[in-house]
Amino acid sequence: MKFSIRILVLSLIIFSGFKTYAFQNDTSAYQTQRQKINMLLAERSARFGQYDLSLSARSGIFGLQTKNDLKNSNEILRSIILNDNNIFRELKVLMNYKDQEVSQVQSNEANSRKRIEAYMQTIKKLAG
Repeated sequence: MKFSIRILVLSLIIFSGFKTYAFQNDTSAYQTQRQKINMLLAERSARFGQYDLSLSARSGIFGLQTKNDLKNSNEILRSIILNDNNIFRELKVLMNYKDQEVSQVQSNEANSRKRIEAYMQTIKKLAG
């Protein structure tokens, strides 16, 4: 009887180890996605600095802006907007990871509760 309880406890420990490994993989994907978004945000900040500089560029006669100056500013602004679209897309992926983690934790909690109740019933049967 004690031997079967030991096997039961050992299998529970091994099973929980596999769950921990899967959770760590999900967390690393989440961290990778966060780093990707942070890089996009840093790129956006750099481009916005370029945009500010381009607005002050005046290569025309009497220090006026030329069409090329304005065109350059608009191209930089366009690249900022495209980068923003990428940021929103990657944020959506990040939120999906987060939602998946929450649902996985809730599912694991429910499964663990059921397993614990089943183990308690088994222990009661073995002890009784």
